[in-house]
Amino acid sequence: MATFSHDTTHLAEMARQLGHAAGDGVIEAIRKFLVEYPGVLGVRGGIQGSTPLHFAAASGHLEIARLLLEAGGDVDAREYASDTLPIHWASAHGHLEIVKLLVEKGSRMDIADGWYGLPPIGWACALPPSPQADVCEYLIAQGASYDIFSLISLQQPRQLRERLAVSPNELSIRLGRIGESYFPLHWAIERGSLPVVEALLDVGTEANAKSAWGISALGLAIQQGKTALGDDLRSRGAVADVSVLLASGAYREAAVILKQERSVLEREGECERTVHWLVERNDIDGLKTLLDAGADPNVESEMIIDELLCSSTPLHRTAVNGSAGIARLLLERGADVDRRCRPSGAMPYWEITALHAAAWRGRADIAGILMEYGADTAAIDNHGMGTPADWARSWWDNDMARYFR
Repeated sequence: MATFSHDTTHLAEMARQLGHAAGDGVIEAIRKFLVEYPGVLGVRGGIQGSTPLHFAAASGHLEIARLLLEAGGDVDAREYASDTLPIHWASAHGHLEIVKLLVEKGSRMDIADGWYGLPPIGWACALPPSPQADVCEYLIAQGASYDIFSLISLQQPRQLRERLAVSPNELSIRLGRIGESYFPLHWAIERGSLPVVEALLDVGTEANAKSAWGISALGLAIQQGKTALGDDLRSRGAVADVSVLLASGAYREAAVILKQERSVLEREGECERTVHWLVERNDIDGLKTLLDAGADPNVESEMIIDELLCSSTPLHRTAVNGSAGIARLLLERGADVDRRCRPSGAMPYWEITALHAAAWRGRADIAGILMEYGADTAAIDNHGMGTPADWARSWWDNDMARYFR
């Protein structure tokens, strides 16, 4: 039979273990443990500040979730890192039976999370690569309402038109605070639905609206090779802005506009954070164009690293998703090799260097370049996980850790 440590100094780790537990005899072991240590139900585990019920809901352990609720677990406890309820995670992963259990126990269905600003139905319909259709249908049957991004993901142009006729202000809602922070029109391009794009344009959405990274819907359509959507946007007044030129590989033309309109790269300018988009695309020529025009190689934009916010620089993003060539270019152009993610709002956050981020992703190639430029291998993060080598060891192994010393 499974057992759990009775060392009450490690209740947070127990919370994580309880939620993830599975296998023969575990249910009985948890039941006995909860009788002896009922306080663990409210203890937060991991850097995310998750309750055992969050872990169980995300992992799909129905019987453990049921046991935790019977013992008094809070069905509406919010995770510190994301402001999510357990039902958000169960919905995103398509764990329908756990969603039903949480709703039966009184879980709220109207609470928006702190990352994307979506209720549980948005996590089921909008965030997964494909909607968790059975979860979406169940939540609607229980009285939940679709958010605009869910209707777009489900490709419901008629319902969109009806909704926006009553609430046109929803056209200006952004999808959360992370990364590109799309408007509905961008999200429709992302999901590739011409009828939905036309519905949004018909009800008055701005064809040239920019994402938080300064990307227009037309620029996004070109970058993703969605010709029909691009043609429709042009016919509705979309213009060839900097993002369109960069996405098209027209770097000289983009440089001309940037020289004429330098304010777009200044603080709060529409292209201030476009460097992050180019890093994500591994577009080294586009990045050179922006940096030549005076773009800040240290401009920040939020991303998530191990389920915690990080107000990252382009170098952090390169360590996670970029290429060695991009890393060298940023460092040659003045990127701060030891710049840390900074606090952003009241939610938990990382203060880590790009070398920590490279360790998290197992990017020995990027780590080598960062250390070549003098990265501090002894830097310690703000949550006690340690140096980049410690991070590499935690997520990978000792062989990987040696690259970060």
